[in-house]
Amino acid sequence: MSLTKAINTPIGTLNYTFINGDGRDNLSGVAQYSTQLVLSETEAAPLLEEINALWTASGIKKNPKSMGYKTLEDGNIAFNFKTNVENKFGKTKIKVFDARGKEADFSEIMIGNGSRGRVGTTMAIYDQPAQSGVTLYLNKLQIIELLEYTGGDGESFDAVEGGYTHTTAFEAEDTPAPTIRKF
Repeated sequence: MSLTKAINTPIGTLNYTFINGDGRDNLSGVAQYSTQLVLSETEAAPLLEEINALWTASGIKKNPKSMGYKTLEDGNIAFNFKTNVENKFGKTKIKVFDARGKEADFSEIMIGNGSRGRVGTTMAIYDQPAQSGVTLYLNKLQIIELLEYTGGDGESFDAVEGGYTHTTAFEAEDTPAPTIRKF
């Protein structure tokens, strides 16, 4: 019996996608590529069925620590996919495809929250003495609608009269000193 299965997910909303560069460190400090796919309960049903069937087929009797997904407050299901940036063969490359199924170069493009797409994943069972569950590995992505992340930090602030103004050593000496209240 195999404890892995490769599948493509349904199309959903992508969030927190890190697929190039150094990825993002997990809680153990290991660099990983990752993405989150959010589906409605109805859209998620076939994927949940696949994950649960793999878990049942594993024959593991203890309760899983994680099944690779969680239910959000709004009832949608968030699936978390990850893979290490480095493996025993070298650096991992996440392939990205456009809506036509053609491979696309995303080395200089960051996928923003709210993009639509699907994930090519390998579901795998892990069973260790302390914990067991299902890991959803990130193998590839298909982008259906791209919202490119451009690093913007939102709108700028409007000036507030009479508030704190910052002065540096390089600014003119005749600038009034800022008012600082100590608590």
